[in-house]
Amino acid sequence: MQCSLLFISKTAPRRLLLYPTNRLTAPNASPIPPSPTHTSYALSIEYYGSGGGTRESLQDLKVIASFRPSEKVAVELNDYDLLHNTPVYGCIGLFSIPKSNDVYVGLITDATPVGDLGTTQQVYRIISVAFYPLRTPRYDNFYKGNPSQYEPYDAVEEVHPCAAIQRYLSKGNFCFSITKSASVGGTGKTPIGMNFDLFRTQQNLVEGSADPGDLDYAWNWIVLKNLASLARKSGPVVLDGVLVPIMHGYVGIKSLQIGPGKEDATVAIISRLSCKRAGTRFNARGIDDKGHVANFVETEARFYFRGQVFSYAQIRGSVPVFWEQAGMQLLNPKLQITRSSAATQPAFERHMSRLLRRYGYVHIVNLLSQKESSPEFVLTQALQEQITAIEQIDQVRVTNYDFHEKNRGRNYGGLASLHENLRMLSGERVSFSLVQASHTGELRPEDVVCRQDGVFRTNCLDCLDRTNVVQGIITWEVLRNYLMNLDPTLLTTEEVTQIRAGSVYGNGLDFELTDETGGTPPMAPNYGYSMPMTSLKSVFNRLWAQNGDTLSMLYAGTSALKSGFTRTGKRTLADRLNDGMKSMNRFRINNFQDQARQETIDILLGRASGVLRIELHDPVMEHVNFLMKKREAEFTSHRKHLVYVGTWNLNGFVPRPHDLHPWLGPNSLNSMQQQPDMYVIGIQEIVELTAGQIVNTDHERRKKIEEHMLRALGPEYVLLRSDQMVGTALMVFLRKDMVGDVKEVEFCSVKTGLNRMTGNKGGIAMRLNWFDSELCFVTAHLAAGQTQFEDRNRDYHTINEHTKFKTDRRIQDHRAVVWLGDFNYRLELTYHDAHDMISKNELGELLHYDQLKTQIKTGKAFVGYEEGDIPFPPTYKYDVGTNKYDSSEKMRVPSWTDRILYTGSAMKQLVYGRAEVTTSDHRPVYSLFEVDLTIVDKHKKKQTMESVYSKISPTSLPSPHIGSRRFVNPFKGAERLTLGDEDLKKLPPPSDDSQAWWDGWEPPGGTTVKHALQFPERSETDGSRSAILSTYNQAVGPNGSSSYRPSLPPRRSESVKQVTVDDLLSLPIDSSTTDGHMTQWQSLIPTNGESGRQIESGEDVESTDCLI
Repeated sequence: MQCSLLFISKTAPRRLLLYPTNRLTAPNASPIPPSPTHTSYALSIEYYGSGGGTRESLQDLKVIASFRPSEKVAVELNDYDLLHNTPVYGCIGLFSIPKSNDVYVGLITDATPVGDLGTTQQVYRIISVAFYPLRTPRYDNFYKGNPSQYEPYDAVEEVHPCAAIQRYLSKGNFCFSITKSASVGGTGKTPIGMNFDLFRTQQNLVEGSADPGDLDYAWNWIVLKNLASLARKSGPVVLDGVLVPIMHGYVGIKSLQIGPGKEDATVAIISRLSCKRAGTRFNARGIDDKGHVANFVETEARFYFRGQVFSYAQIRGSVPVFWEQAGMQLLNPKLQITRSSAATQPAFERHMSRLLRRYGYVHIVNLLSQKESSPEFVLTQALQEQITAIEQIDQVRVTNYDFHEKNRGRNYGGLASLHENLRMLSGERVSFSLVQASHTGELRPEDVVCRQDGVFRTNCLDCLDRTNVVQGIITWEVLRNYLMNLDPTLLTTEEVTQIRAGSVYGNGLDFELTDETGGTPPMAPNYGYSMPMTSLKSVFNRLWAQNGDTLSMLYAGTSALKSGFTRTGKRTLADRLNDGMKSMNRFRINNFQDQARQETIDILLGRASGVLRIELHDPVMEHVNFLMKKREAEFTSHRKHLVYVGTWNLNGFVPRPHDLHPWLGPNSLNSMQQQPDMYVIGIQEIVELTAGQIVNTDHERRKKIEEHMLRALGPEYVLLRSDQMVGTALMVFLRKDMVGDVKEVEFCSVKTGLNRMTGNKGGIAMRLNWFDSELCFVTAHLAAGQTQFEDRNRDYHTINEHTKFKTDRRIQDHRAVVWLGDFNYRLELTYHDAHDMISKNELGELLHYDQLKTQIKTGKAFVGYEEGDIPFPPTYKYDVGTNKYDSSEKMRVPSWTDRILYTGSAMKQLVYGRAEVTTSDHRPVYSLFEVDLTIVDKHKKKQTMESVYSKISPTSLPSPHIGSRRFVNPFKGAERLTLGDEDLKKLPPPSDDSQAWWDGWEPPGGTTVKHALQFPERSETDGSRSAILSTYNQAVGPNGSSSYRPSLPPRRSESVKQVTVDDLLSLPIDSSTTDGHMTQWQSLIPTNGESGRQIESGEDVESTDCLI
């Protein structure tokens, strides 16, 4: 197999080099050349930047990477040292780690073969990985000695920044495949690019159909795609052993002999876990706005026998509605539906549309409880509502099978009746994929015997234990039916009788095989063999049980429950006791260890908080982005929508619908020609802030208020999402016809009570994308007390600093932000003075004593936020049921505690008022905003980008600051090439957006074009490079003499730095020249960071050459 040797440059700059080889052991001397049957490419990676600066000053990390034919890199290997003492299987990506400003190159250092999938694929399981930083050699010695041990080489006990990811990747649950000599599709050629065969079902693999969903199973794609994109631009690159996409899940392969003739066969079980909504049990539930569900797994069974390849796929995934389940509840944890049925529908339809495109017909098998008293019943109801509402109802069926109820006390005997519930409608059949290999062993599209046109989608609560049992039975029965049609002598007489009688799944999963002409292939005699077929059944059961255990470990932290039944077909007392222990372990792991695992998963997928974006340095693309920004108006439009924002401290009272009308529909809104499109409601003290409520929050009051609000708003509105933290709640209502325009809705709660330990005080933030605008709303209940304004300031800063959404966005990262709530800021007056000014309606004077205004003015809190003019009297504190301010002994000073602040140019405040509702000691406050939303036309944006690319030339590039970029010459030992007139006609096309002209081009005579532009070391330039570019264009253009050696600006006789073409295009450009010479030098900073001496205009220096 092809792998790579890892080298490190001997001198600065630090550069990692992956050099392909075809051996698994490191050579003693020079590297062994790659296979001569195809051209392999070496990958070099180095950090690009100033080499300094704090992490806080960085927005992203940039690296320089290049792919070059390995035979051309071989001449430079003397400039490198071998860094890893054994070959590596390839690079898995570029990683950023929280609290680090370095880039780490991930490499597979050890893997064990799992087995062969037919004649085309060899599967490996990852045993160990290594991470090498690009900016420092500090961790280079971590991997010396035994590469499978992640321990420091020296005596210094130091934890590698990537230790958590390394442990996660090295548990044996990540796999990859390499391509063997035979091929799929009959081409007979070595596949180009990365190997994604393991990510595709056998059916898609043979038919050559690539589904975008295949990348859902590539767990390192987010950290690998930049390098993959660069490889594509480099032309047809073979990347085996260089770039390796990895799959998370299970692969089990077992060879055996079956039947009376002891014929060779192979069974394989492949489970692919999606990375799109990846996470642990209580951290990832339900669906997201893009239609991805938690614990989504595609499980494929393959059977290789008599030159045929049988394949059957099923899928599992969390119930596709928005729901959550809190931990810390051992028995019957409560489930919470977090979004209404109408608001869930767009996401559900996206999910089902994706399944229908990939698999065709979808039959949902729901194994949840059907009892109304069960906590699971709410999910069954929510699922049924979504299925009823979708447009593709004729392509979707659902079977509700209460697994626990049907099999209670029956040792799972109730499963024998499941086939009745899984029968298809008349004329429909469950099919599988079958391919008959050609005489060469290749699998070609024309060799397809039958294909799978439909899929079972099974779910229970976790999609683990019950799901695994049912999917295993379905898969085995489909395989058994295939063998029955192929050759009944492979089955026992009892099994043949069962299938004919329709026992288990005989009739329900009926199918027919057709040969290439459409007729029925000849069948073996219609009888069974007397020898038991225990070998195949036991192998299948063992692999399926291992599959279930693996998937359970990944999601819940323990092996699967009910695995004893999967292995033996029986349920014993020991199995029940074992399952009880596993349940206890799950409770411990899910509540006390899963958060750390979740953080590791988020880092691996590039979505963790504090992970910096990694980009490949591309001057052309950076210039394109700059020009696209200037032409943004060509592909963007704007639409204005009205957003109503309201806040109310309920003082523990549940308002009725008629109490809400004056607040949600005040007269000031009735005069508007357009009703609000969105309502954002913040509630405080939804329950009394008692110790019991702080420990165990009551959500029923919030649900009752949501029902009353929907009744008050009318049928055209739906609840988009809500969240609650003790007494504080945030609710968002949206017009039904706009639900599909809002995506990526996220909530984040921050406690501030008792030093961030309790949620009696704190804030709830919600962010969303409305079209292409990012909005954020924060409701808060800050510290109480007349003089505690500093505590309130601290609460504000705590909420602002600790609110981090899953997408690593913070509050200030949004185009528009609104804060609403009971901020509790008071008036610095006595009760009588404040009351007197209120009675005289001297509100403007009264505001001079407002604590919040003072804190904003002095920069202590809410800096950068605006508040409209306040035309209403203080909203706190009233005697409940009256219009009188506090008449109790405390005589609290009337104050504007309830406020709405905002920031962002997209927000325009139209109304700011309060409602006269007397059911609480606070008056509700509201504001109406006009929000300017941005809409990006993706098609027009693509056209604009194509237009930008078409107009780019070297002289149109900007003059970016070079910083400490090294000037190196990768074409060491370049030879001068003389081109004839006929040769000039064969020059390559100009560079475009997909590749540079020099990438992969071989000029006449087979000599590679070389570039070696020389500039004085430690000299500075003013950016006048027109002469160089002009000379360069003459050298490589179609015009000129047959032998041309252009002269460039003279140089001094001291040492020089080599400059590549890429460096040339990165240099500042200026139009001022004098007779083809540069007029001035400046800003060319050497590698060591020292400033060079400026060469004065006209200074005499010697000439140099441009070698081509």
